[in-house]
Amino acid sequence: MITKKVDIDLVLLCISLFIFLSFINPLISVVYASPGDDSNDKEIGVEWVNYYYGSAPDLEYTDEDANGFLDYLISKGFYEKFRFGNSFAWEKDFEKPSVGGWDYIYADAADFVYFAGHGDDTPAFYFGVNEDGDGNYPYMLHYSEAEWGDEDLEWIFLSACECLAESSYYRWKSAFKGLHGITGFDTVSNDTPTLGELFARYLTDWNYPIGRAWKYATMYDPNQYSWVYAAIYRVVVYTRDGLLVFDYSNDYLPGYGSGIHKDPTYYQNYPNRFYILYQWNHWRCN
Repeated sequence: MITKKVDIDLVLLCISLFIFLSFINPLISVVYASPGDDSNDKEIGVEWVNYYYGSAPDLEYTDEDANGFLDYLISKGFYEKFRFGNSFAWEKDFEKPSVGGWDYIYADAADFVYFAGHGDDTPAFYFGVNEDGDGNYPYMLHYSEAEWGDEDLEWIFLSACECLAESSYYRWKSAFKGLHGITGFDTVSNDTPTLGELFARYLTDWNYPIGRAWKYATMYDPNQYSWVYAAIYRVVVYTRDGLLVFDYSNDYLPGYGSGIHKDPTYYQNYPNRFYILYQWNHWRCN
């Protein structure tokens, strides 16, 4: 479990030094392995923002929302990869390395990630401090800065307004680098303390696949209302003759149902046999 971001600069310095020494000493061999490339498929990461320090209105319950999701899954045998809130929740935790991010240490080093905070139909989700990798799009994870799934990440769950708005959800397609799917909201949503844990209960106690678990959690969360619409955006695989192979909304958490399906990149290696589509659905809450 990574708990202190102040350690990361030291870690990166040590990695750089090791690589440098490998070039000057032929007896040293380098074997690169991403921090996210591991066999543990039950790693959970969460971030939340209650306090926006004047850049946006503060929120009251995002900590309970995100921690409820993580803590309930820990009680079911899952593992905490990271847990950061407020001034320790940073956009570059979700950003790809080419824009100065280190998602390979955080967001893409966990299998499932939950974010609770502000969002909009850019699409983007927002942070309270400016910890941007390259200085572009400060205070936000802009869709163009994300490439997820080339390491561990399977699903990202966004408890944030409009991140999957009908007008712009398709822009997330560029972030799918092995990612199975994104859940979120089509419309403005409510600040809720209960959604994360309720979602976790549907995934485990009631053994629902991810798509249906998100649907029922958002529909029956007592803090969402009928004018709120939730949504899901995910990969669907077909054979070349149009037969459905797999809809990733039918993924289960590891250890439940049929578990997590093989990554979309498996099918992309056989373009003459399979093709990938991206599908979006939404529904009214309550």
